Amino acid sequence: MILSCQGISKSFGEKVILEDASFHIEEREKAALIGNNGAGKTTLLRIIMEEIHADAGQVVLAKDKRIGYLAQYQDVQGHLSVYEELLSTKQYIIDMEERLRAMEVQMKNASGEELDRTDLVSGDSYLSVPLPGIGPGWGERLPLVDPASSIASPFGWHDTDGVVGAESTLTIGNNVSAYTDVDADNQPDPGSQPDGGAGLEFSFPFDPALDPSSLRAADVVSLFALTNSLHDILYSFGFDESSGNFQTNNYGRGGVAGDAIRAEAQNGGAVNNANFVTPPDGFPARMQFYLFDALDPDRSASLDNTIVTHEYGHGLSNRLTGGPSNVSCLQNSEQPGEGWSDYLALMLTSDAGATRDDARGIATYALGQPPSGPGIRLAPYSTDMAVDTRSYGDVASASIPFGVGSVLTSMLWDMTWDLTDRYGYDPDLADQAAGNHLALQLVIDGLKLQPCNPGFTDVRDAILVADQITNAGLNSCLIWEAFARRGLGWSADQGSPLDRTDGTEAFDTPPQCAPLALTVVAANVDPLPGSTVRFDVTVSNNTVAAQTDVSVAATVGAGSTVVGGSPGAAISPTPAPTSATNPPISQCSRCPRSPSTRPETTTRHHRSARPARMRGIHRSYMRSAP
Repeated sequence: MILSCQGISKSFGEKVILEDASFHIEEREKAALIGNNGAGKTTLLRIIMEEIHADAGQVVLAKDKRIGYLAQYQDVQGHLSVYEELLSTKQYIIDMEERLRAMEVQMKNASGEELDRTDLVSGDSYLSVPLPGIGPGWGERLPLVDPASSIASPFGWHDTDGVVGAESTLTIGNNVSAYTDVDADNQPDPGSQPDGGAGLEFSFPFDPALDPSSLRAADVVSLFALTNSLHDILYSFGFDESSGNFQTNNYGRGGVAGDAIRAEAQNGGAVNNANFVTPPDGFPARMQFYLFDALDPDRSASLDNTIVTHEYGHGLSNRLTGGPSNVSCLQNSEQPGEGWSDYLALMLTSDAGATRDDARGIATYALGQPPSGPGIRLAPYSTDMAVDTRSYGDVASASIPFGVGSVLTSMLWDMTWDLTDRYGYDPDLADQAAGNHLALQLVIDGLKLQPCNPGFTDVRDAILVADQITNAGLNSCLIWEAFARRGLGWSADQGSPLDRTDGTEAFDTPPQCAPLALTVVAANVDPLPGSTVRFDVTVSNNTVAAQTDVSVAATVGAGSTVVGGSPGAAISPTPAPTSATNPPISQCSRCPRSPSTRPETTTRHHRSARPARMRGIHRSYMRSAP
C-alpha cells in the first residue's frame, strides 16, 4: 500500500463536498479521479496534500513514500527555472554530497600530521547509558559516537539551518534543546547546557553516590542524547516531518517546522514525576523531569531511560492520533495514552537477553528497583498471567489515566511477544523482518489510523487494519488471540469511548481464527438423479503449530453412494471416532438434498504438519440416489 484514504468527509458551510470517501492505492497501481466540476476532486487532492483539513477521516501515506502534486492552477513567482525549482527540494542532499566531495579532496591532499586529524569527518560523542540500557547500573555508560541518523538527522544533532556544520557546541540542535530548570521558570538555567567544544565531545563524570546537583552536566548530556536517539528511531517507523515530529528545521520535507523539544532535567517544580506538553505541529513541545526522592541521594528522572522514553511517547501518540494539528484527541476517559508510552518504554529498553515471561517495570532506576520491579505501576508487565493479571474488565475500575493505560500495555506486550515467537527477535530495530520491529510498526501505524477519542476496540481494530494494509492480514489471527487473551476479543464491546465503565470484555476470537476450520463445497447443488457430484473438503490450519491426529468427517445424504475420494479416505456408516488430541470437525455445506434421514459418513484421517494458512484439500465423489 502506498496511499490509503479512509472515511474522508468535507463540507464548506452547508454544502457537502465529500462524504465517507475511502480508497487505497497499491504499489505500481494507477488511479484516476473522474467527475464533473465541483465534484470534489481538487478538494480531495488538497486534503491528501494537507493543504486543507478534512472534517473526518484519515489519510495514511506509506513509510518512506512522498507525494508530488501539480495543482490545476499555479501562481508562479520567483526567478528559478523549473529544473532549479525541482533541485531546491533536494538541496540538503546536494549540500551533503558537496561536503563529501570536499572531504575526499582534503583527505587526498593530506600528508604528515594532517592524516592524524579527526575533524575531517564528524566524530561527535556523548557519554551516557544508550538504549536499550535502563539507567546507570542497569546499562553501561558508553560514548555514543557519531550517532545521528543520516536520514532522520541528515546534518547531525547540532544543526538547525540545513547547512553543513554545527550551529552550536552546546546541547542544542534541530530536534531538542536540553538543559536544567532548577528554578522551574521554563527557561534554561544559566550555564546549564554543557559545551562539547569544537569536537562535540560530551564526556562528563558521573558518580551515583553524589547528589544530582553535582551531576547536572552528565544528566543533561544523557537527556540530549536519548531524546535525539528517540527522534531518529521513531523517524524510521514513520514519525517524520509530515506526521508531526519535533524539529526546528524540517529540511523541506513537509509538516510545520519550529517545534524542537525543550527538555528540562532536574526541574524544581515538583518531585517524583515527569510530563510532556504537546502543542499542535509547529509549536515547541516541552518535556520536564523532576527528582525522585525515594532514595538517598535523590535520583534524576531524566537519567531513567524508561521515563524519558515514556514521556516522548506522549508526543508520539498525541501528534499521530487525529493528525499533528489536532492534539486534543486523547482526552476521553477510555483513551489509553499512558499505555502507548509504557509500551514504547518497554520496547526500546529490551535487550537481546529478554524473554516473554520476564517481569518489567517503568521508572525502576528512579525508584532504586531492579528492572523486574513494579516501578510506578501496581504490578510489573509480563506475558505470564500469574504475574500480570490485567484484562479489559479492569478498565471500568482502573485509575485514570495510568491504570486504564496499563491494561493496553499488557495487551500490546502480549502481541509483541507472539509476533516475536513467530518472526524472531532482534534488539537492532532496523531489522524489519524481526517480530519486535513488526509489532512496533503496527502500533505506530495504528495510531495514525485510529479515530479521535479512541476506545480500546478502536485501538485494536486500527492495528488489525494496519496489518491488513501492510501484510495483507497475515497476522490478524495472532493479533486477535493476543487481545482476546486479556478480554478484548471478538465479542468485546467498548460502549462509548467517553465512558470507561460501560465496556464488556470477551475472550473469544473470530470464527476464521479457530485453530482448524473445515469447509465442504459441492460442485453442483442440485444434481440430477444418477449423476456424480464432487465435494472439496478443505481443512485450514490457522495456527503456527502443527496439528496432528486430526479426524475429518463429512456427512452425505442416505441413498447416495460414495464412489471415490482422495487416497487414504475411509468410508463408514458411523461418525469417525473422536481423537484425543483434536475432536472431529463435521460440516456439510451445500449438500444435495435427500428425503432419507440415514446418513453416511466419508471419513479422512489426516495428519497435518502444515504451517499457518496452509490448507489440506481432499476430494470425495458421490453418486446421487435415483
